[in-house]
Amino acid sequence: MSKTRQDESDLRSTTADHHSGHRDARLSPPDSAKSLLGEAVAFAAPMVSPLVLNLRAIVTAALATGLLAFGLSFLIPVEYRSNQSFFVEKSSKGLDLPAGLAGLGRQLGLNDAGGGQSLEFYAWLATSTPVLRRTLLDTLPVPLRESPEAPQLAWSALLSPPSRVDSVAVSRAIERLKRKIDTKVDEQTSLVTVTVSARSPDLAMWFADKLFEGLNRANTITRQTTAGNELAFLSEQQRVAADSLRETELEITHFYQKNRQYQDSPILTFKHDRLRREVDLQRDRYLALSRSVQDAQVRALQGIPALTRIEGPTFPSRRSKPKRLLITVAGMLVAVALGYAYFVWQRRHAATSIAAR
Repeated sequence: MSKTRQDESDLRSTTADHHSGHRDARLSPPDSAKSLLGEAVAFAAPMVSPLVLNLRAIVTAALATGLLAFGLSFLIPVEYRSNQSFFVEKSSKGLDLPAGLAGLGRQLGLNDAGGGQSLEFYAWLATSTPVLRRTLLDTLPVPLRESPEAPQLAWSALLSPPSRVDSVAVSRAIERLKRKIDTKVDEQTSLVTVTVSARSPDLAMWFADKLFEGLNRANTITRQTTAGNELAFLSEQQRVAADSLRETELEITHFYQKNRQYQDSPILTFKHDRLRREVDLQRDRYLALSRSVQDAQVRALQGIPALTRIEGPTFPSRRSKPKRLLITVAGMLVAVALGYAYFVWQRRHAATSIAAR
């Protein structure tokens, strides 16, 4: 009996301890919030303490680095950006070729002669070598020259004075100049926007205007060359069609001379109908080519540019480079990060050294 009572008392004490543990685990909400806050503070303290303990040194380093970055920003060349937008006209009338020559025209690249090129082509043309070479080797207007008396190449103002002017130097200068040009294409509105950079607002506007002038000239030459090739192709096809028409007409003339009463013979009637269809086919082909030749002659003589300037060149009211405030803030943030990393490393190194002793 004594053993049984002892077991019952042990069970009651165990149950009481279990319930008391549950009461301790169910803390009130304020106690739970305080516990979480304490854990957060304990977790963040090792990370924040290097910053707080060395705040003066980190702030001093950040201010010094910011001043240094601000001073070094004056070594970056100043640039101004000017942009302009132009509209690319696309003719709805393409090259009108007979059905038999449409495939040959497409193979020769004449199918879209009247419809224009894609917008990406004009964006590429703005940075093409012929356009940029003409711009580099052009002479600056008098107001933009450093010395009004002596002529100055645009090369010197846009990049730097060249030590020599040869094919290698021009090629390298063109590659550098391409980095000063940005293009944007809008397929919905058929607009191409070209943005250029230069060391002064007036020079940026002149560069943008000269680039559009060279782009327009290159586009006109391309269109005239395409129209000339089209005209040569159509003229040759017209001559061939005229010879074929002349031969078929001569053949049916000989048929009429030999067979005055062909209606009574089914064979002669069949031959007559075949010759008449051949004559009609050659006549239609010749007339279609004649109309195409006339249209090509008009396009070759006009040479109307397909580019219409919509906006620009805009006057840059503020410089695009360097962004001194951004450079200064970035330098200060880098200094803060490096200073914080240094003091964390120093604290851990000291703790390791003490533990090793």
